[in-house]
Amino acid sequence: MLLAFLLCSTLLAEQPKYEFRATWLATVSSIDWPKTKAKDATSRAQQQKELTDILDKLQAGNMNACYMQVRSLCDAMYQSSYEPWSAALTGTRGKDPGWDPLAYFVEESHKRGLEAYVWLNPYRWTTGTNWSTSFDQEWLNNDMIIAGTNTTNYKTFNPALPETRQHIVAVVVEILENYNIDGILFDDYFYASGGTSESSSAPDYDDYKASGTTMSIGDWRRANVNQMVKDVYEAIQARRPDVRFGISPAGVAGSSSYSKYSVPSPSSYGVRSSDWQYSQIYSDPLAWLKAGTIDFISPQCYWLTSHSTAPFGPLTKWWSYAANELGKCHYYASHSASYIGSSDTQSNWVEMVNQINYNREYT
Repeated sequence: MLLAFLLCSTLLAEQPKYEFRATWLATVSSIDWPKTKAKDATSRAQQQKELTDILDKLQAGNMNACYMQVRSLCDAMYQSSYEPWSAALTGTRGKDPGWDPLAYFVEESHKRGLEAYVWLNPYRWTTGTNWSTSFDQEWLNNDMIIAGTNTTNYKTFNPALPETRQHIVAVVVEILENYNIDGILFDDYFYASGGTSESSSAPDYDDYKASGTTMSIGDWRRANVNQMVKDVYEAIQARRPDVRFGISPAGVAGSSSYSKYSVPSPSSYGVRSSDWQYSQIYSDPLAWLKAGTIDFISPQCYWLTSHSTAPFGPLTKWWSYAANELGKCHYYASHSASYIGSSDTQSNWVEMVNQINYNREYT
């Protein structure tokens, strides 16, 4: 009890006037929610209770926002004209759960003083299951789905296609128009995890050649992602500029591209981990900062302050500098609290306090 009091006192003494304190709420594979499948009125009520219990805990913990994953596998946790209902709700993809979880989430979050953000995965279609709803069949028939060459069970929308960008924008616009959300967040799933060949055997090689570009295939893929981000940002600005748009990329970036944007290398700050996202999933977060196509960035800085190659303090300092220097963009570190859950010790709570204090010092 004394430890908790001392830690809380330390935080409160240094607490800034304004602070964004959010949590991720994962629904893919029911990681966080829902634990009950909606089969009837009783199980639907249980699903709702599970969700409100989570929101109650966030309110009690002095959080002020929540990112709810409402689209994880080109599906929907809400009534959608463009995609099937999520299998996480009922156990069957495309089956109506009998209620609208997103509408409920927004209403219940706002009752508790929490901002309601929706978390979307822009491209990911499957990690192994071949879906068969009418939506899925249409995408397959139109050749909109491609597989990663290094992880063939991992399939995504083809980022090269204008139809893909148009579809993602339509999904975002429908949410904007139908739900009183406060923000939209993409995570770090772009091209297939594990990497995709850049040779003539690549699933998008014909698209690359047909584009007539003089860019390398890697730069062309990153340009496809950048264009989608730009299209989404412009759609939000045209309809609801009050809604904030952000992306949560992998925690280490820039070591492959920092010189192009005239910012210091992460290694000069003491970060020595590789920037795997640049050449494996074709994600270049510095490009979004430079272009001003996001309102905030929340990289997944999931390492301890003592980590040997990606220590939290230097990493968050570098991100804070890059976000301010390139785009005058808000930067919010995404933390991992898994080490606290696995070992609830004084040292682990001190670690979390130290990470929060690093954020307050550098942001």
